[in-house]
Amino acid sequence: MDRVWVRGMSSSLFEYDMSPEEAMSILKMAVVDNWKEKANDLSWKENIWLWESAYETLDRLEYSQLPDVLAELSRYSLDDIKRMWSMISERQREKVIRDIKREIAEMGFMEFLPFMAGAVTILVNRGKEGVEAVKRVLQKAYDFMDGKTSFDDLMNTVGQLPPFNESQKVYELLMKNVALGKYLTRTELKKLLAKHFIAELENALPYHE
Repeated sequence: MDRVWVRGMSSSLFEYDMSPEEAMSILKMAVVDNWKEKANDLSWKENIWLWESAYETLDRLEYSQLPDVLAELSRYSLDDIKRMWSMISERQREKVIRDIKREIAEMGFMEFLPFMAGAVTILVNRGKEGVEAVKRVLQKAYDFMDGKTSFDDLMNTVGQLPPFNESQKVYELLMKNVALGKYLTRTELKKLLAKHFIAELENALPYHE
């Protein structure tokens, strides 16, 4: 049977029998792609950071009614979303929601890491004490990469440094991004930290040994 896709906010998303796997894929893309587009738009127009949008959206996914919230976060009608939702098993529903959360969390956390790295590396300009503080954080990051400490322990070490320990608002931003990190696997966190955090700290230290 030829497949006829009816995209957009139509009353009927499809005119053929969709497999559960296809329904899962469309549900995920419908939410993630629409969220990313809206989040980028808010970033440009209202100066709202991607990680802030990610945190708010994940909060909605955690506490709002399913599958209604998926329709709110996508461009499809509630009828279309409910139809696809009915095609997948309970385990598949859990997986698609988990995958949506993880992808949104990853994009938000990845945007925050350069900010966090910059806040830490600037401490090298505070003399020997600042350099030693950066070294402590870097060592804690190495420990996380080696499986010797937890993600929470690493973030707590960062949170004890300026500007995070000087401003409640900045500290809350850090904690929101710690919450984003909880949706990611250790392997995913290691990959992001190595590229967007550890490398920045390593680059800052050779000139301040």
